[in-house]
Amino acid sequence: MRYFGIIGQGVRNIIESFILWINNTKNLKYSQMARNIVMIFCVIFIYELVKHLVLFEALTISIKLLIGTIFTFAFIILLIMERNNEALRKETRTDEIIEAVKRGIDAEKEKDKAISQERYDKTSEIEDKARSLTKSLITSLNAEVATCELLHNTDVWDGGVHCRYYDEAYSSTKEGVFFDARTYQRMPTSIFPIVSYIEKRDYVYLPAKELKKIDMAYTKAIEENGYKYLAMKFMRRSNGKPLGILTCSWRDTNGEFMPSEEVIKKRMKITAAKLEAILDLEN
Repeated sequence: MRYFGIIGQGVRNIIESFILWINNTKNLKYSQMARNIVMIFCVIFIYELVKHLVLFEALTISIKLLIGTIFTFAFIILLIMERNNEALRKETRTDEIIEAVKRGIDAEKEKDKAISQERYDKTSEIEDKARSLTKSLITSLNAEVATCELLHNTDVWDGGVHCRYYDEAYSSTKEGVFFDARTYQRMPTSIFPIVSYIEKRDYVYLPAKELKKIDMAYTKAIEENGYKYLAMKFMRRSNGKPLGILTCSWRDTNGEFMPSEEVIKKRMKITAAKLEAILDLEN
């Protein structure tokens, strides 16, 4: 009984291997299929050749069956070896793909690092150009203060809502006027409605009394420094995403020397465009 069990298990293994071979042929390349076909014909040829030999004719049926079984098992072993080789090739290809992906990731990291260093090296140049533009705006518009406020996003509230901030990045003042930009760092835009207001309208010119209707907190901040008039131009990156706000402020005592609203708007737009070109390093 044990002998028949072993035979039965062997037959099942043969059938399973044959079925697996049939399924694998669907994924074989033409060269692999041709090699298998040649191998099959070789086995058949050898079997037929041996079968017709004189010595083979003298063999008993049991010996003939044994020889046939040996050829069959040899064929199955070749199939199993081919399957193992294919598995090894797949594993090798997987390793190569993983290694290629790793190299790609490392290359991207090095590229990002190089870009970051390149941008850092431009910092001083950018600062000088930005301050020069705000200073030029002070002169051309006879304003007390001109500031370039840049937006950034560093926090996310519970629920996924992003907390956006702005910093007074580059500012210039008229001679004799003091403006402490350090007090206007990391200011949440959520508490200053004027930011979203100007973002929707692109440009505004407002006396302080009208600004109160939009943003009381911002109005109080500028009035404490004696400013009564305000012009703001929203700046965007080349892809249309927000970049920051260019702002000019005038005091009440200086109102009679202010240019016309048309001149202010034109100069603000020109300066904002130049700042956008300097500050958008991802264009």
